[in-house]
Amino acid sequence: MMKFFWILPLIFWVSESWCQVNGYAEVTSITGTTLNLSNVNQTYDAFEVGGKAIVIQIQDNVIGSTADDASFGDMGSIGSAGLYEVVIIASLNLPSSLTISGTLKNSYSTGTNSSLQIVTYPTLDNGGGNFTTTGNITAVNWNGNVGGVIAFKVTGTLTLLHNITADGAGFRGGAINNDGNSAVCTSTIYRIVAGTDYANKGEGIFNRTAGYQEAARGKIVNGGGGGNSHNAGGGGGGNYSSGGDGGPGWPTCSPSAGGLGGLALSAYISSSRVFMGGGGGAGEGNDGYSTAGGNGGGIILISANELQTTSGCSGVAITANGINAPNTSGNDGAGGAGAAGSIVLDIQNYNVDVACQLAVESSGGDGGDVNYIDTHGGGGGGGMGVVVYSIPTPTTYVTTTTDPGSGGANDNSGTGGSASSGDGTPGSGGGIVDNIETPLPVELIKFEGWSEGDQVVLSWSTATEINNDYFEVQMSGNGQKFVTVGKVNGHGTTREIRHYSFSHFNPNSGINYYRLKQVDFDGMVDYSKTILVDHTISFGPFQISIYPNPPADDLIRLKIFSDTDENAVLTLSSLQGEVVDSYEVDPDQLKNGIVIDCSSFPSGIYLLSIKQGNFFTMKKIILP
Repeated sequence: MMKFFWILPLIFWVSESWCQVNGYAEVTSITGTTLNLSNVNQTYDAFEVGGKAIVIQIQDNVIGSTADDASFGDMGSIGSAGLYEVVIIASLNLPSSLTISGTLKNSYSTGTNSSLQIVTYPTLDNGGGNFTTTGNITAVNWNGNVGGVIAFKVTGTLTLLHNITADGAGFRGGAINNDGNSAVCTSTIYRIVAGTDYANKGEGIFNRTAGYQEAARGKIVNGGGGGNSHNAGGGGGGNYSSGGDGGPGWPTCSPSAGGLGGLALSAYISSSRVFMGGGGGAGEGNDGYSTAGGNGGGIILISANELQTTSGCSGVAITANGINAPNTSGNDGAGGAGAAGSIVLDIQNYNVDVACQLAVESSGGDGGDVNYIDTHGGGGGGGMGVVVYSIPTPTTYVTTTTDPGSGGANDNSGTGGSASSGDGTPGSGGGIVDNIETPLPVELIKFEGWSEGDQVVLSWSTATEINNDYFEVQMSGNGQKFVTVGKVNGHGTTREIRHYSFSHFNPNSGINYYRLKQVDFDGMVDYSKTILVDHTISFGPFQISIYPNPPADDLIRLKIFSDTDENAVLTLSSLQGEVVDSYEVDPDQLKNGIVIDCSSFPSGIYLLSIKQGNFFTMKKIILP
């Protein structure tokens, strides 16, 4: 489905160096096209009628075994976990609900062991459809209900001068539990209520609600298991690859009491299904030195026609790394690391400067070390994440890293070895998926029109088309009731820039409103923004064309078709009569078209007077 994105964002800058761009809400149930909500967070961006948003299944009831053995936490059916799609908001009844335009493509779950959220999907634009970062962009951390996702698009060029990071914004690591008193190795307990001798599990794509599943060494799908007594390490979280198992515990427990690493999800990952990194399990302790598991990385979804950097920076990064687990300061088990998250980059062109190279990374964190002479349990390393490119992996001044994290040392003497690292070979390129379509296409990058003789000429361009059958050109005299005046065939599915034009003959005299209705092969539709074209019927030998009005990029294009050879005087004034600029233009320039740069003028309504020979007229100009 092609999507037209024109909504400007509400961006909240939290400091000079960090900003966040998304709003979030938990979806508690779905009735037809109505999404019932709770935990609405619009601190940094607001849900808006006509705006876009992403529905994403964070957790689902995917667990396959709850038996108290090594099979606990195995995957059952993947269900809807990780699926996401872009929707259009038709109406709002916040904070209780919103309604979307059209039906959801995917089926989603809102049951007891599921978590579904909707995230705003703003179009960032600080001039001409382009966006230049002014601070580092980060996700709101996942809190068990909402967060963990960065999602935005740029219609034109994204100039990256700062970092974009979802490091540690994903599933949470297991919390510290220092209640243990046992000095006996316990290797056969895999799930139990937290409290004594068994450390907490990390979070994963199964929403654990039962108390007896809180603690002990069994993984919980891609969440790492907690260490068992005595002093075993927590397991690392999993995502594209599995997390490493925690260290054995004291005194060198055999079989190991360490937490099991979270499962690999690579078999389920696609361009339209991605996951947050699993949290690491906590280390088990009874002396006050055990450490918590590390958080997993979040999800980054970016769509743009082009990403560029400039020589003015020393390097930028897009990252969704898992977090290292803390080291112990004594004789207890250390936490497992968080797995890396997921990055989806639907960007058609990369223009990266050698002086400002781009690093894209989704790597697992390192497990915590044990700082004690005897062998206890280091934390397992986090699994690697995934980076999805819509084109072949860019390599010109772009590096992509998806490494697993290392296991933590079981002691500081160098004799006890280490916990297991996350699965996968560093530097192997595992976790990189490229040259595939995503649900985040960049599409309409220009739509404008102008009056020319007895017709209005419309011109538009697309950067990407997905299953695009055709466009209907629709016109209105009042901007509310539209009729179809033409049809232009699309290009199906393409990632090349495509240019279109259509001439509407004999339009109404005066203001005409136009929009595009885009129709997929499956019948689904979407609409462009509405533009207006002033088609003034000629007075004698004169025909005036001003487009677009209001201008989309602070530039007004003007043509005057005339049979006189006199220069024209153009004067731009405020409504109060104050002249803000004046121009004298010769006839050849007028016929070929001139451009007036209004970028230095404040927003508002202006009057453009045009005098050529005996002809004089005045036009209203709206500067957004």
